[in-house]
Amino acid sequence: TYGRMGISAGWARCDRCGRAGAGSSPLMPLRVEAWLGADGDVLNAYMRSRAPVTWIRGPRGSGKTFGSSQRCLMHMCEQEPNERGIRPTRGLITRDSYAELENTTIKDFMDVMKDVMDYTHGSSGTPSARTKPGLHLSDGSQLDAEVIFQCSGVADAEERAKGFQLTYAWFNEGSGTNRPFFGRVREALGRYPSMAAGGVRCTWRGIFADTNSFDEGHWLFPLASNPPEGWAWFHQPGGVIDSGRVDAAGRKIWVPNPNAENLRWLPPDYYEQ
Repeated sequence: TYGRMGISAGWARCDRCGRAGAGSSPLMPLRVEAWLGADGDVLNAYMRSRAPVTWIRGPRGSGKTFGSSQRCLMHMCEQEPNERGIRPTRGLITRDSYAELENTTIKDFMDVMKDVMDYTHGSSGTPSARTKPGLHLSDGSQLDAEVIFQCSGVADAEERAKGFQLTYAWFNEGSGTNRPFFGRVREALGRYPSMAAGGVRCTWRGIFADTNSFDEGHWLFPLASNPPEGWAWFHQPGGVIDSGRVDAAGRKIWVPNPNAENLRWLPPDYYEQ
């Protein structure tokens, strides 16, 4: 549900020292409280949407990455548990270059998820994250979530996507991806969990994506102008608006938009610059 959510992780006692973890008492649980929600009506509506394909378009600094990171946690928690009380999910987070994926997307995602997931490059060199051991929700069910980080801009990205078995996918700065890769990822959704792998059917499958604006020649433009069935688009207010005035050279004077989203988390002069 939207709002406050309690997550606890049980710690096993160490056989050698009898301690549950560094600086903690034996068998003391770790409790994390997560507040789900964002600063903006459009951003919150995007996070709540369960359309098969959901896009949000907005200016830089509007909280799209933060909201999308929270959506990942929401889908982990919304998956129905199996008979053992485990909620298994596997998500894909993608961006068009490894440099941006590692230096921006993964860092921002782990800032949100640092108390919930552990990050690793893995033996194959593919970045991934997995929920911390023994992570339980307040109803006693346990999260078993995996997130794979994949670059969409490499030559064999589409070929790699053929083998994906996913619950959901998040396309960060999604306008940077190509349409064939996007389509291949859609084919992989809902393949995990299953009765054979995870012991329960996938509760919800879908794609959510964030983007800045794009021009009329982009493959997304007609899909944003006339969304296909099952697609939902959310458009955030711009960061600046036309003041109706011009400068000495006759150029429009743009001023910060008081209705822009996520303003409380930005420097006061963010859009003035």
